[in-house]
Amino acid sequence: MNWLERLPLSALFSVSFSLLGVATGSIAAPASVEQGRDIYLRGMLPSGDPVRAHRPGLGEVSGREAACVNCHGRSGLGSAEGRTVMPPITGSYLFRPRATNIEHLDLRHASGYSASLEPYNDATLAAAITTGASRTGGAGSILSPVMPRYAMSAADVAALTGYLKQLSSEPSPGVSADTLHFATIIAPGVPAAQRAAYVQVLERFFRDKNAGTRHEVRRSAAAAEVMFKTYRRWALQVWELEGHPQSWQDQLDRQYARAPVFAVIGGISTGTWEPVHAFCRTQAVPCVFPSVDAPAAMDADFYSLYFSKGVVLEAEVMARHLRERQAAGSLPQRIVQVRRDDVVATLAARTLVHALAGSGLDFDERVIASGQQVRTSLDGLTASDLVVLWLREDDTARLEVPPAVSSIYLSGTLTGDASAAMPAVLRERARLIYPFSPPAERARSLQLQAWLRAKGIPLIDERIQGQALFAASAVSEAAGHLLDNFLRDYLVERLEMMVGKMRFTAMYPRLGIGSGQRFGSKGAYVAGWGEDGRLRLDSEWIVP
Repeated sequence: MNWLERLPLSALFSVSFSLLGVATGSIAAPASVEQGRDIYLRGMLPSGDPVRAHRPGLGEVSGREAACVNCHGRSGLGSAEGRTVMPPITGSYLFRPRATNIEHLDLRHASGYSASLEPYNDATLAAAITTGASRTGGAGSILSPVMPRYAMSAADVAALTGYLKQLSSEPSPGVSADTLHFATIIAPGVPAAQRAAYVQVLERFFRDKNAGTRHEVRRSAAAAEVMFKTYRRWALQVWELEGHPQSWQDQLDRQYARAPVFAVIGGISTGTWEPVHAFCRTQAVPCVFPSVDAPAAMDADFYSLYFSKGVVLEAEVMARHLRERQAAGSLPQRIVQVRRDDVVATLAARTLVHALAGSGLDFDERVIASGQQVRTSLDGLTASDLVVLWLREDDTARLEVPPAVSSIYLSGTLTGDASAAMPAVLRERARLIYPFSPPAERARSLQLQAWLRAKGIPLIDERIQGQALFAASAVSEAAGHLLDNFLRDYLVERLEMMVGKMRFTAMYPRLGIGSGQRFGSKGAYVAGWGEDGRLRLDSEWIVP
């Protein structure tokens, strides 16, 4: 048995060789490469017709279903689902010369790549695309049926090949020979204590990461063979935004022009996040798990990953719960929503109205602007009213609840489970839409508390500090699997694969990001408080 046969990855190439990816480099692409991009990403031919293909024994596919990106990812560096591995199909892998001895072996590869195979050329790649012939061309050398056989002209194949040759050909911005540059973004209005606690966790994580990197570099240099060159120092920039959200895009553009970053780790806002989301989409910068109450994302946006939909998710869960109450005949006819005049509360209230459209319920809304208005906001309500409070903890502490009002709902995102600050009558009558793990369950896991104690950091805000630690940990885990492919698209793809496998999930009972998904936690509980003041779950996990 020779050294190539002993490579564990050599068996992986018995699987399909589909075609997919997205340009990440800064090379200007000719028209034919742009046409190849449309084939790869959208499944659209230069003629405007959808791509058509068949998979032996598996049926026909066309258009977006036939697009290469579905299997090989935007980066073109492949993916895995179960035991099926889709190998990398960028030009640097397709056309890489076969290694003939140990000196030629380059271990900086993507999963599914084998240095023992013959390289493609334009002709053999065209045959693989259109007929499923493998690169060897020998009798019976046919790719897996998972790999579609595409009905393409020679010009179409040439355009796709041109796109693959330049796909992921250069490292992304924010990567130097010895450093990975990251940012976190702090929006105006974040309380000083939360801001300090959040940044302290990230700065300590980076400090520990760099201390570990020094050891990794020494181990790598001492090894008999040169292994993956993933050992780079991490550098963190804290981008503080100022002023009105309309000015944030310009501020972010200036920060980025001065010092491009590989990704944005976390970030924090108690209001809108839309300008930051738009910046990350425009600059193709991954924005990984910011601490926000009202994410701007839709699942179609590739670069931003969120813990959940925040108050939007809560409104959707509440709507499902209220429809069940209505069906059981236990729901009052009128819903009164009380909220502050801010972006987050407004979005939550509008989402609830939309989610209950067609229910026949009447809606009323009370918008408050001061603490005194909070105190009197429930005046005049009766037992025939159901009250929804889109208020934060300090506002709920001021409420005066009329004796007749018995059906009240609160937002777990806005108020948390801080029952001690609430009037006893509110705690007795309210239900909480709670998107987090129960406190007792979090206490048993101890991951956050143990980490903070080990680092000498006080527990200031469990949610904020836990989210900061998770965001940094997730990027660290994913970056460790990039090998030497420091590409933003590949980072996001690795996050999609491994977030659901992480043991530490911040405050959430379930977190998972599948391909095309951008919200990690997708449900919530309906909860209340027991006589002892402790949170009590009144429902199973509800996914709207």
